[in-house]
Amino acid sequence: MSKMNQNEFAIEFEKLNEVLVSLPSFDDGSVTFELEIQSYTGNSLRIIGGRDLSLKYHEVEILLDQVHWIDLPTNWQIESVVNCIRLVIPSQQPEQIERRTVYQDYQLFEFSNCLSGNNGFVAAERVAVTTGVCFHYERKELKPGQRIADWVAN
Repeated sequence: MSKMNQNEFAIEFEKLNEVLVSLPSFDDGSVTFELEIQSYTGNSLRIIGGRDLSLKYHEVEILLDQVHWIDLPTNWQIESVVNCIRLVIPSQQPEQIERRTVYQDYQLFEFSNCLSGNNGFVAAERVAVTTGVCFHYERKELKPGQRIADWVAN
């Protein structure tokens, strides 16, 4: 599997953006979205996101494949959908990243973090975004667009 080009990334980002822009805002007009690392197994990093992850479901899943390195908190919040995740062009790499070796086959993904102000980074070959309500428990009678998380035992 080869690394993503800008068009492939744009398609995946658009899925994520559709979920984020559809979120209702709080009374003060702000929108907060929680993200957390759900799993890291070998070469795959799964990040889940939702309005309130304590409710035992998420609305977006970001799967990064062929991960080279990770510089992210285990959970964080974003307030703006603008550039909440972006593909970093090599000439625009932040100074702290330039010191790291990012091999040619990997791409650098940047995740914004509104709480700390320090953005996180993942070097990986590909990203895939899945949207829709995903429950963290067994549930009967799923509606269209809903599913049970694959880590929930049957």
